[in-house]
Amino acid sequence: GNMFGRPRTAHLSVDDTIWLFKDLNEEEYTSAFEQPILGFFRTLHQKYGIAISFYCFEEQDWMRLSAVTDRYQQELAESSGWLRFGFHARNENVRYGEITPQQAAADYAEVTAQLRRIVGRTLDECPRIHCYSASWPVLNAMHQEGLQGVLCSETDDDCYGLTPEKKLNIRTKGSYMDKQSKLVYLATDLRIEETNSILKKVIEQQRGHIEIFTHEWALNQEYVQEKIEICSSLLSRLGYQGGFWGER
Repeated sequence: GNMFGRPRTAHLSVDDTIWLFKDLNEEEYTSAFEQPILGFFRTLHQKYGIAISFYCFEEQDWMRLSAVTDRYQQELAESSGWLRFGFHARNENVRYGEITPQQAAADYAEVTAQLRRIVGRTLDECPRIHCYSASWPVLNAMHQEGLQGVLCSETDDDCYGLTPEKKLNIRTKGSYMDKQSKLVYLATDLRIEETNSILKKVIEQQRGHIEIFTHEWALNQEYVQEKIEICSSLLSRLGYQGGFWGER
């Protein structure tokens, strides 16, 4: 037990995900976890119990999720206790703050439908939206399509059009629920590739739930994988278990 009265949970998310699907399509793996990124995180989960989400693009110039194989669906679905996938954006160029709510909702529905087909039905419905760009009407429209909440910026950057007071409130308390829409705004605590003193940060942020993130393109840098490993090990020693925010 601990002073929070329930387990402290840690969750790691990876933005801008699409490359790993290219591998799943092109390589003849017998298991999805032969794919290096998925394999790395499975090992991490086995060692430290961390929970992982990948927030995904639907398309790049060279691929669309709609073309991705579903042959690993059962295996990935069976791992959904610790491994999930969710929406990030249709592609890297779209900014949801500059788009109609209807188009945003359609994008959300399309990406999540493709992900369900590829990885099974359990998705992460509290993702980080690309560049933290989205207006309240956009988020509300996505909410109608299943979005439960959004992960906010760990810095003072513009974030879903929130006021400075709201942002401070979210960072201080860890989350904020919009009473009108019932949408949750969740704090991000740590961006792996920009943090040198992970221990200090984790101890400063001793809250019931910790959110850490990185980007798929950063994962091929050795120090990023190393930092993720150090961070996961630390969290485990501090009594954190892997967990998704909505299920604590």
